[in-house]
Amino acid sequence: MRQSSQVPAGAVQAGSSTRPTKHRVLLGETLENIADRYGLLTLELRQANDLWTRSLVTGETLRIPVPRPLQNLVAKP
Repeated sequence: MRQSSQVPAGAVQAGSSTRPTKHRVLLGETLENIADRYGLLTLELRQANDLWTRSLVTGETLRIPVPRPLQNLVAKP
């Protein structure tokens, strides 16, 4: 199956990263399905956006946290 290189509906591209760093909430979207779309936990999305509830407002822009690079796991002498 061929994967699309298009940005998901409601997403706002930022720079040339492989994943958008912002998402504009569309009518009917939930925190859960947005988190699933970007491979995040709902908690990660809530923390990145200082959300105390699961309620979203159509048209608001959410920050999508980008994965942190892996640290060098080799012990230094």
